[in-house]
Amino acid sequence: MNAIAVYHQPQECGCPYLTFISQETGEVVETVDIPEGYFDSGCKRVDIYTPVYSFIEQVNQSPKPTVDNVRLTCGCYPNPKKYVFRVTKVDNIKEDNTVFPTWTADVHVEACHHDIKWQYSTKRDSFRKQLSKAGFNMKPWTLTKRMKTPFLDFLKQVASSYKDYHLVNLIQIG
Repeated sequence: MNAIAVYHQPQECGCPYLTFISQETGEVVETVDIPEGYFDSGCKRVDIYTPVYSFIEQVNQSPKPTVDNVRLTCGCYPNPKKYVFRVTKVDNIKEDNTVFPTWTADVHVEACHHDIKWQYSTKRDSFRKQLSKAGFNMKPWTLTKRMKTPFLDFLKQVASSYKDYHLVNLIQIG
């Protein structure tokens, strides 16, 4: 059957969908939801910190310092914009109640280079799984290939092989 596909992406609410319309009758034959994640589904961000140097800084703060809440003054160290500073240990914590409760402590800090790597896994690719479940042939469409293909070109290719429809045209609305 000859069909026209209409891709609709609502601007405010609702998920994007693809509607197949019969060219002979003009009736809606089928509507398929298009999931989110075309460019990033299946990716996991991995942060890599490589220590360059370490130092000990004394802090005076409230609340009580811990590895997670220490406020560093790393602006005076070499190239503060080039590194990520990570607190590794807090020791020698002392409370001072002179005016209001504050704490002093020695904070062990590492200055690190920060790199971001992205790892792709077909098992985590929910976009591909959902469209395969809906009946589209997603075998050749790994994330790498999707990232190189504009979204509407991708839709034309997968819609043209959907079920027994012969795709005449793909129209975008929204």
